Amino acid sequence: MVKGNWDEFILAKTDNPTFLWHQQRLGKARRNYLASLPGTIEFHMSGKRVRLFHASQQGIYHRVRMHASPDDQLRMLSNTDFTGYAFEPDLVGYGDIHRVYLKSFQHKILFNVGSVGNPLDVTQAAYAILEGTYDSSMESTFSIQMIRVPYDIELAIRQAEDEGMPELEPYATELRTAQYRGSKPPPQ
Repeated sequence: MVKGNWDEFILAKTDNPTFLWHQQRLGKARRNYLASLPGTIEFHMSGKRVRLFHASQQGIYHRVRMHASPDDQLRMLSNTDFTGYAFEPDLVGYGDIHRVYLKSFQHKILFNVGSVGNPLDVTQAAYAILEGTYDSSMESTFSIQMIRVPYDIELAIRQAEDEGMPELEPYATELRTAQYRGSKPPPQ
């Protein structure tokens, strides 16, 4: 797991009732776990250098959408002070925009895993599976699977309602429509 923007929001001192509600539900041990998460994860797999992060190579708040220019997307594979300079990745995965996609650039790959709990493109949980030989610099079989799984959205909404979740209606609308706070989805 990597640290994302909501992880930082949840950890911040606040008087915001929504964030306070989440902090109370998480408890101290889980908040400490969130605080310990790294900003990036890097590893070798089947001869590929893989980097994972939440939003972009700039940090957890710098968003790069799927319709960004090819140059902006290719820059996601560059090294920065946020990512460090251990290696230049062949493959970068991220999740901030909650929309599944995969792009290939001259032997480099950029992909977005979507979202398990709040997908904003299709009303199904989304995630990616990387298959290959972990921690291996030797080239071998490698694949990326983009997975979609239906889940009971109405049950998730009822559970949030039973817990007294603040801002329930915008949350319910997001889950039912796959649109952030009821907005129209950006162009693809």
